Amino acid sequence: MIGRKLLFPCGDLRRNELENGLKLKNIILEQLICYKTVVKSPDIIEKAIEEVVQDFKADFVAFFSPSGVNATYEILKQRLKSFKCVAIGPTSAEALASHGCKEVLVASEPCAESVMEAAVKQLT
Repeated sequence: MIGRKLLFPCGDLRRNELENGLKLKNIILEQLICYKTVVKSPDIIEKAIEEVVQDFKADFVAFFSPSGVNATYEILKQRLKSFKCVAIGPTSAEALASHGCKEVLVASEPCAESVMEAAVKQLT
């Protein structure tokens, strides 16, 4: 597969693991940035969180991306007081750690089912 090429439609916050891994196999990766991750204003996020947590105490909060962590973690920490974090993978777990979250459950596979399993194990 020397000299093969792969087109990778991706977002602006992509990481380089795929590109680096393919380079080792002499495969050329052409990244096509086709979407941009845009975070809503903190005021909009805070209002939405307030509406949800008013009558709801969460035992867990599941994070599926570092940008989701960055957009919501600090606000959630202020509003919920006590909750455990479940990350879909190591990248989201790293983002949580960078915000000072000390205890993070990490899904065994990067899928919603594994996030659910990690939370259920802690509840039972």
